[in-house]
Amino acid sequence: VKLRGSRAEEALADLDEALELCKKAKSDQLVQYDEMPKVLIARGGALRALRRYSEAVKDYDLAGDLFGEPDLEMLSGRAQAKVGLQEPAAAAEDFDAAAELLRLAGRRPEAEIEAERGAVQRMAAEDLLPAEEAFAGVIRRSVGLLSKDMGLLQRVVLADSDARMAMTAISWHKKQPEIAEAYWRDGCDRLTILADEATGKNLALGFADGDVYNCTRYASDSTWIREVRGWPQQAIGWFEDFLRNRDPSAAPRESYVQDLMAGKRPGEGSTLMDLAIATDVFRRSDPLADIQKNLQRDPLLQQERERAER
Repeated sequence: VKLRGSRAEEALADLDEALELCKKAKSDQLVQYDEMPKVLIARGGALRALRRYSEAVKDYDLAGDLFGEPDLEMLSGRAQAKVGLQEPAAAAEDFDAAAELLRLAGRRPEAEIEAERGAVQRMAAEDLLPAEEAFAGVIRRSVGLLSKDMGLLQRVVLADSDARMAMTAISWHKKQPEIAEAYWRDGCDRLTILADEATGKNLALGFADGDVYNCTRYASDSTWIREVRGWPQQAIGWFEDFLRNRDPSAAPRESYVQDLMAGKRPGEGSTLMDLAIATDVFRRSDPLADIQKNLQRDPLLQQERERAER
C-alpha cells in the first residue's frame, strides 16, 4: 500500500524489519523458503521504486535461490530492475521467462504483455531479428484473446498496438515502406478504437492512471515513447523518420491490411476465413457484425490518422 502511495522509503524500512525477523527464524523452513523470498521480492520492488536497481536485482536473485524454482513476480520485477540498469538483453530474458510461466498457467493475455516488454528490450539490445520475431509473435497470439476483465483486455490491446508501432519503425529501417505503412495504419486504427471505447461504456480501466491516448501520442511525444513504452532512442529515430518521410497517399495493398487483421505479417498471406475466425477484442461475439461495425468506423479512423500525421 505504501508503495502504491509513493511512500517507498517507509515501505523499505518496514521490509528491512520484516527481513530481519525472517533471518532470526532460521530453524523455520516455511519462513526461510517461503516467507523470506516473498519479503525479498517486496523489498526488491521498493528498491526499484527508489531507483536502487543493483540492490533490487540482488534481492530478486536471492529470492529466486530460496524459492528454488522460477517465480513470476521475481522474474517480472527483476526484468524491470535490469531495464533500470540498462541491461536490455538480460531484461528480455526475464520478461520472456515470465511470459512463459504465464502461458503455462493459462494466463495468456498477461503473457503477451510480458512478451511485448521482452521484445522492446531485444530492440533496445539491437538484437533486431529476435525483436522482430517477438513483436510478430505478440501480434499473432493477441488476435483471439478473450477475457471478462476489460482492464486486462485494454492492456493487451495497448501492448499489441505498441508491437505494431515498433514494427512500423523496424520495417521502415529495413527499407520496407509499404509494410511500415500497413503497421502504422493498423496500429493507429486499433488505438483509436480502443480510446473511443475507453471513453465510452468500457471506461479506461487498462490505461495507466486513466491516461487515454491514441496514435497521436506516438506521433507527437518521443519522450513518452522512451520513458513509458521503453523504446530505445535509435528505434524512436526510425519511427520519427518514418513519420517525416512517409507518403500518406500511398495506401498499403488490401492483402497486407487483411494479413494484419488476421494476426499475420504483411505479405504472409491470409484468407477471408482466417479473418472471420480471428476474433479479437474488437470482434468479441459476432465476427461478421463486428467487422461491419469497424468498416462503418472508417471515416473516424481516417480522421484520427490524419490528425496524428500533421
